[in-house]
Amino acid sequence: MKKYAQLFTGFLMGALVFSAIPALAETTNQITAIFDRVKLVVDGNMTDTTTLLYDGRTYIQLKGAAEAFDAQLDWDEATNTAR
Repeated sequence: MKKYAQLFTGFLMGALVFSAIPALAETTNQITAIFDRVKLVVDGNMTDTTTLLYDGRTYIQLKGAAEAFDAQLDWDEATNTAR
């Protein structure tokens, strides 16, 4: 019986230690980003490109922008380069 009590006590202590770790971790910063609030219109035509508004800047997908301007877009995996 004593063996089981020690096992239970060890399990309980381990659970308490591991449950306290997130509370001791450094807090993380949160950001606010808004998807698709800004619409991309090229030559009067609405595109279906996803947009991202973050920190006063608008980000668009490179592929969607290239397609909107009828530009060719290639990916070079060896150099991680879009051209």
